[in-house]
Amino acid sequence: MAFGMLPITTVLHKSHSDRDYINDLTLDSCGDCGFVFIRHPVLPSELYDEYHWMSSANPAPHFIPLRDELIK
Repeated sequence: MAFGMLPITTVLHKSHSDRDYINDLTLDSCGDCGFVFIRHPVLPSELYDEYHWMSSANPAPHFIPLRDELIK
């Protein structure tokens, strides 16, 4: 199934002159198991170059007291 060339919607531009990264959004599926995937994946550098997010592997500091309170 082909959706055509589309911009990544999660990218916020720093200025009006920045151009959208366009990617081919064509879906394909595995002939053995039926798993659906994007035939031409987005480059990781386009998704994570300005990725400033803490991993959820480390709980937020306010979570520890809440957890302790719930365990009581």
